[in-house]
Amino acid sequence: MTQLDCPAARDDIDAYAIGALDAEEARALEAHLSRCSDCSRLAEDARESGTMAVAMTAPLASSSPALKARVMASAAVLTDATSRPRHGARRWQAAAAALVAAVIAIFAWGMVMQRRVDRLDERNAALRADATAQSTELARVHTELQQMTDFNARLAGTVGTQDAILDVVTQPDVRRTPMTGTAVAPRASARYLWSPAQEVGALMAQDLPSLGAGQTYQMWVVYADKWVSGGSFSVDASGAGRLVVRTAEQGEPAGAAPSWFCVTIEASGGTTGHTGAMVLRGSAQ
Repeated sequence: MTQLDCPAARDDIDAYAIGALDAEEARALEAHLSRCSDCSRLAEDARESGTMAVAMTAPLASSSPALKARVMASAAVLTDATSRPRHGARRWQAAAAALVAAVIAIFAWGMVMQRRVDRLDERNAALRADATAQSTELARVHTELQQMTDFNARLAGTVGTQDAILDVVTQPDVRRTPMTGTAVAPRASARYLWSPAQEVGALMAQDLPSLGAGQTYQMWVVYADKWVSGGSFSVDASGAGRLVVRTAEQGEPAGAAPSWFCVTIEASGGTTGHTGAMVLRGSAQ
C-alpha cells in the first residue's frame, strides 16, 4: 500500500469526504490520517462541510449539451409522473432520486478535480518563479565573472607595462625628456624615458583631456626627415596614460638620433602619418 505524504494526502481529502475514492486510495489516506493530526483535522472539517459544499457549489465548468438534455428529460419524466396512477409513484420517485444523486456526484467530482487543478497551478507557478530566480542569479554570476575576467586582463596589461617601464628606467644610458602641453591641452605634461642603445622608451603622461569616440592619442619619434610612430594609447578618468615605445619595430632610421618627440590626436587604431592636433611636445636634445 502506497504511503502518502501530507501534500498528496490533502489532494485526496475532499474526494474522501464525499466517498469518491476507490478502496485502495481510501485505505492509503486513512493510514496517513492515523499518523498525521493536521491532515486528520482537515479530513474531519471536510466531512462536516462536504454535504453543504456540494449543495451550495455551482458547477466549475459548463455542463455538456448531452448532460443538460438528460437532466431536462428527467425533469419531464418527473412532471409526467405526478399524473400517473399511484401504484407506480414509488418507482418513479426512486428513479428521480437516483438521477438527482448522480447529478450531485458529477458536480462534486468536478469540484474536487478543480481543486486539484488549482493546486497543481500553484505548484507550477512556484516552480516557474524558482526557475526565473535561478536564471536571474546565473545571469548575475555570469556578468560578475566577465567583469572579473576583464579586470584581470587590464591588471595583466598594467603589470606588463610597469615591468617594461622599469626595464627602461634601469638601462644605463636612459635619458629623460620632459614634455609640455600645447595650446590644445595646456594643462597636460609628460615624461619620456628612452634608451638609445636598446631603442626603447616609456611615455608617462598626465592631465590629458578625454577624447571623443573614434579618437586616440598617438606618440611620435621625430627625426630630421621622418616621423616614426611610437604607438597609440588611451587615458583614464584622471587623464593619465602610459605607453611603451619600441622604435626599432616601427622603422627607426638606422644610426639616426631623434630630434624631438610629440603626441597627437588621431583616429582610433592610429595612423601611419600624423594628421591630428598636437597635444604634447618635447626636445630630444
